[in-house]
Amino acid sequence: MTMVHSAEPAPAAEPAGQQPAVAGVARLLAEYPPDRASVNEEVLSRSYSGRQTPYQWLARAVSNRASLVCDLACGPGRMCRELAAAGRTVIGVDTSRTELQQAQRNSAGPWVQASVARLPFATGSLDAVTTAMGLIEFSPLPDALAEIARALRPGGVFAAIAPTFRPLGPTDLRILGRLSGMLRTPPRLTGSLEITVGPLLNAAGLTRAEDRRERYTFEVTERDDARRLLEALFPGASAAERLPAAIEYLMSPVDGAPVRLPVPIRRIVAVK
Repeated sequence: MTMVHSAEPAPAAEPAGQQPAVAGVARLLAEYPPDRASVNEEVLSRSYSGRQTPYQWLARAVSNRASLVCDLACGPGRMCRELAAAGRTVIGVDTSRTELQQAQRNSAGPWVQASVARLPFATGSLDAVTTAMGLIEFSPLPDALAEIARALRPGGVFAAIAPTFRPLGPTDLRILGRLSGMLRTPPRLTGSLEITVGPLLNAAGLTRAEDRRERYTFEVTERDDARRLLEALFPGASAAERLPAAIEYLMSPVDGAPVRLPVPIRRIVAVK
C-alpha cells in the first residue's frame, strides 16, 4: 500500500549522492471518500495544442535519464503520472493533505506532504524538479527557487509551466476582455513573473536553458466546463454575482461551434 508521508518542518541536509531523506515519516493516512480534482488540473488536462496537453509538454522537458524526479505542488498527481517511466522514481510533494489523498488513490506515489520552503530531500539528490503552476503559487518565490536548486544535483533540471499573456490573438483578447468585464476581475495570468523569472533563476544558481510559449485551447461543451474554466482563469469567479451570465456567454456557440477559450502556457527550463 502506498504511503503519504508528512515531512518535519526542518529537514537536515545529507551528503550529495545519497537517496533523498524524507524526514519525519509519519503515518499511513486513512482512506477518505474521493475528493474532486483541483480545478486547475481539470482545465490543464483538457487543454490541447494539437494532441498535446500542457502536462505532456512539461514532461518532455525531463530527460529519460532522470531517475529521481520530484513534482512540486503536485495536487492530485496528474503530472506525476505523466512523468512515470520504467526505472524512474517520481515523488509528488504538496502542502495539501486532501490533494495527496486523492493522488494516492490515482497512482502509486510516493507522496510527501511538505512545503517548497523546506524540501525534505538531501542536498544534490534530485535529477529533476517539475512544477505545473507552482511558479505563481510559491511565496516567496526567490526562497522556493533557492530550495529547489539546493535539492538538485549539479546538472539537474528544473522545469515549470505557468500561464502567460501570449500568444493571444484578437479573438482571444475579445473573449477574455468580455469575461473580465462581466466578472469585474482580470484573468489570472502572470503579473510580474513575465519580467522577473529570469533574474530570480540566476540568483538561485539556476541557468535558464529554455523559455517557450504555446497557445492551448479548452473547449467548452457543458456548463460545468464553463464554470471550471472561469474558476481557473478568474480569481474569485465562483463568488461573483455575474458568474451565471459569464457561463451562459461561454455556452453560446460561435458560428455553430463550441467556444474554445485560449489557455496560453509558458514553459521554462533551467539547469543547475
